Formats: sequence, structure tokens, C-alpha cells
Amino acid sequence: MFQFNIWSRDGNSIYLLDMKRGDEIMRFDVSRAKFEDVATLRNIEQGNRGWVGLARDDSPLIVRDKSITDIYRLDLQLP
Repeated sequence: MFQFNIWSRDGNSIYLLDMKRGDEIMRFDVSRAKFEDVATLRNIEQGNRGWVGLARDDSPLIVRDKSITDIYRLDLQLP
């Protein structure tokens, strides 16, 4: 069972969250029809909001929601 199917920026791969393998982030290379392991979320507690996205460089992003009272902000300087 896959969730959060997201196309890479170049359109050559699809990133997926494989729930059968224990929350593994996989990449499917469309031209080679091949799956590749990217990262595991097995020991990462995500709380009640599981979400996976991609950064500008196609590295995986996740939400770690453990609290409803603490809010943090991260300021990033983009090139």
C-alpha cells in the first residue's frame, strides 16, 4: 500500500511512502521501472499527522506533530 505519491521536479521519478514495509520512503524510476530505497521512518514518531513531501532538491520532508500547544518556526535562507 503506497501513500503520498509525489512526482520529482524533473518528472523522472515518483516518490512513495510504502506502508507495507514499515513506512519506507521509496523512489520509482519511471524510465527504468525500478524501485529504490530512499529513507525509513520506522523509528520516527510522526504523531497524528503523517505527511511526506519533497524539498526543492527532491530530498524527503516529513511532519512531526507531537503537540498541539508548541509551535516552532524555521527560517530558511534560499539561494
